[in-house]
Amino acid sequence: MAIRMQGNWTVSVRSKNAAFQQRFIVEGASSGNGTYAGAVSTAPVSVIGSDWTVRVEHKAHRTPWQDSDDQVSFPQIVLGQYQFDIQSNDSGSDSDFNDLVLTCSTPATGTDFLIYGNVSSYRGPCLFNPCFPGFIVIDSVASFNEAVKYPAIKDAIKTFYPERLRPQPPNPERFKPMIMSLQEDTAIPEKQNRLLRLKSGNFSSETALEKTSQISTNVQKASVAENQVLSSKTARVSAIDRIGIASLADRFKLFCDSDSLAGVVLKFQEYDRTGAELAGGAYTGAGLREDLGVAISDRNGNYIFRFSRTIAEFFEEAELDTGSGELAVTQSAPDIIVQLIDVMAPGTVLWESAPHFNIPSFRKINICIPEIELHSTLCVSGQIIQALGNIFVGPAPAGPRPFGEPLGYGQRVGFNNALGLDGRITSRNTSGPQTRCAAWFATVDLFGCFLDHPSVTRYTIRYRAFGSGNPWISFSQELRHPLGAKAGQPGYNGELIGPHSVNLHVDSGPHALAPSYLNIEGNALYVSTHRDRRAQIRTGALSVPTPGPVQFWIEGYDDTGHRVAGAEDSVTLFIDNTVPFLDINDTVTMLGTSLGNCAKFKLPTGLPAAPLTVSFKVDQEQGFLSAYSLSMKKGATGDFPVDPAALSGPPFRTRNYVHGDDLVCAQFRGTFDDSTADLVSGYVTIDLSPAGSANWLETGQNFCAFSLNLSANMRATNGHGGRSPNYAIPVLIGIEA
Repeated sequence: MAIRMQGNWTVSVRSKNAAFQQRFIVEGASSGNGTYAGAVSTAPVSVIGSDWTVRVEHKAHRTPWQDSDDQVSFPQIVLGQYQFDIQSNDSGSDSDFNDLVLTCSTPATGTDFLIYGNVSSYRGPCLFNPCFPGFIVIDSVASFNEAVKYPAIKDAIKTFYPERLRPQPPNPERFKPMIMSLQEDTAIPEKQNRLLRLKSGNFSSETALEKTSQISTNVQKASVAENQVLSSKTARVSAIDRIGIASLADRFKLFCDSDSLAGVVLKFQEYDRTGAELAGGAYTGAGLREDLGVAISDRNGNYIFRFSRTIAEFFEEAELDTGSGELAVTQSAPDIIVQLIDVMAPGTVLWESAPHFNIPSFRKINICIPEIELHSTLCVSGQIIQALGNIFVGPAPAGPRPFGEPLGYGQRVGFNNALGLDGRITSRNTSGPQTRCAAWFATVDLFGCFLDHPSVTRYTIRYRAFGSGNPWISFSQELRHPLGAKAGQPGYNGELIGPHSVNLHVDSGPHALAPSYLNIEGNALYVSTHRDRRAQIRTGALSVPTPGPVQFWIEGYDDTGHRVAGAEDSVTLFIDNTVPFLDINDTVTMLGTSLGNCAKFKLPTGLPAAPLTVSFKVDQEQGFLSAYSLSMKKGATGDFPVDPAALSGPPFRTRNYVHGDDLVCAQFRGTFDDSTADLVSGYVTIDLSPAGSANWLETGQNFCAFSLNLSANMRATNGHGGRSPNYAIPVLIGIEA
């Protein structure tokens, strides 16, 4: 994999210990691009550029040049230089990563920042992000829901983030991290400045603007003194049970599992605190941000990222405690946020860290990402198709299959998930969304591996409506994946993986053009994360009738265009992009009196709780309904309890899908499944009254507005999540005394 670099560096060959020829290639720089011999006699290469890559290749006997595996060492400061190694391993019999070792070096100045560390995922009962020692950081919905079960933590959240304890929207934006210090009596660490001294001659007669201009030309002479507290006026917060919280954190940390993350794309931002945060408030994430650049973790999950700040950007004051012949200026110590970029949807952020406050010029920052926020995949030998989104599928069924059906036909059970013969999915594995006998909708990511078939260089996908009598159709929807050298660049959406029209022997026939896709799973030029994604199936654009089950058949081909024996698999998905029908009949009546033009009822004398008669319908023809609910709201008070009470949940008329077998799926259509429904129309008619002994209007109320509301949820997934609820147009009524 290419190593992503920022800024100007000198690249030199430290050592070569390999029989194969070696070379390194610099690309994307302003100057220094080229191919260089991997020999200690090669002159050091000065590379200038804001964002570029270097990669190592080797040439085995009678083979083309090919990428070597590589990894980085953590940087050090050696004689005033930042310095680290790129270690590589070729395709020889050893795995010692010393075949070609490059050293990258650059001057360590007061205006350069070098951040490095390891990227890992964490899971288990951690409660808090383990990469923030001395802080409590909650950075996922799952962690928050677990943390509030403990009184000490809930009290702390109530102190710092009281709004988080209120009901949240059903589809919130990306979770904003919550951060609480265990060591300081401020909500977040106080802002610090960095003092820089520049030996640039006598500046006493110059204006601040002139000094700024001259300083920017003398950055190589800048040195940094210790960080200084910017303000001591930060508000203190009331005491929280820091000892109790710390003991909880220590206890749960023992059960926290982690794995290094190779090939993930990280974006770094500099964060400017809001006025409220500077005044002592808790971190909100609402401050201004500046994008600094992108880094990619190596095979071990290690990364190195460099950025610079010019004196002109930070010039605030000069000649503070300055000796003769010096100029001292202050610059704000940066607060850094790290984001995980979704390579499957360029520009999309999967997760972001809490800020790392007041970082110095040289800082190790380990990054821990909740596993639940990752699009995780898994390659298991013995099957091509591995997962649909975050839902892993079991192996292809063994034994004979019906004539004309491809390898993989049948039920697929494994990883605590079950995919039925007609493509209904039950997902219980905690790595994916939880659903029961569900349909597929929207865009589904198909993941697969050719581990057992290394000669596969291309693959095709075909699909058809379920059934051996239906014709196969070539799948030709676009698939892209980013190069490591370009990932994270504005406007870049990856390289075209397919479809490409090439000559293949499809079904053992003559060479003919067919749409195919590149097999990039072993190509180190591409970002390693999700190189096993084989298709993005846009289910609404398929040329077969839906709703209904659709079969997908993947086949691998070699360089000659012949299909590789056994390199095939198939899967069936029941696709349903429809929405349920929901309706509240506007012929609402009260003791036989229907709504007038003003949608207003007058209560009969002596009947303050006279029932409303309501007819409504919910229908999802394929039986993928999860639940529906009829509810009432009153004025500005919100939910208004009514009788008859619900079978479950809040006090509304509610029905839920009842799950039985994972593979022999039950169906739930809606009101047609209610024994009281009209057999022809499917409408259910009920009388609603205020619950218990309540009345529509309270004592002293002469009038109030009410609404009848109907909602429904479907059992459908795209492999990453479910569908949003559907709502009927509410019926608004008024009731007067």
